[in-house]
Amino acid sequence: MLIGYSIIKPAIFLFAIEKKKMLTEEGKKMNRAPAWTQEEFEVLLKNSSMSDDELAKKLPKRSLGSIGTVRSGIHSYHRNLDVSMLSKMMLDKLSKVKGTTICPKCGVKF
Repeated sequence: MLIGYSIIKPAIFLFAIEKKKMLTEEGKKMNRAPAWTQEEFEVLLKNSSMSDDELAKKLPKRSLGSIGTVRSGIHSYHRNLDVSMLSKMMLDKLSKVKGTTICPKCGVKF
């Protein structure tokens, strides 16, 4: 068993190094933001004409990338495409506001 262990141990060590690299960016630990709140999502929905930069000022806990991803998810939702980037809360909210929501990507009311 010692031979098998000596092969596996270096592989586990290399995996740990690669995982650590993925978790860090320029020496800083990357933390995942908490789930979007309903209030944050409503701010995004009500301000569909704002740019991502403007919206980021209203949503200080959200990165530009996160805002763009959710906006793309809303666009995908009304086009019946992949919505895996949206949470259950977001999907529930979108189903309740049908006909009154403006897509932040293309401007279509749905």
